[in-house]
Amino acid sequence: MSATHDARLAGACAEILGALDAAERGAAEVRRIVRAACSRHSLERIPSNVEILAHGGATRRARDALLKRPVKTASGVAVVSVMPMPYACP
Repeated sequence: MSATHDARLAGACAEILGALDAAERGAAEVRRIVRAACSRHSLERIPSNVEILAHGGATRRARDALLKRPVKTASGVAVVSVMPMPYACP
């Protein structure tokens, strides 16, 4: 990446984090803010939420808006399974 691209990315991330800090946002509004900032700063691609947070200055509200993932289940209980890698018998 070039220095100008890094500067544009840093500017876009700062703008995104500032906008998300202003008020509570829904997922669609967060995506709209990110796309608009990337367009204004002429970025070639949209940075991931983790890349945006990595540029620092994220408040709790902005961090929650970027990291929140909806989980939909019929019963309201999400089952999480951890499968360890099988090992050969000794």
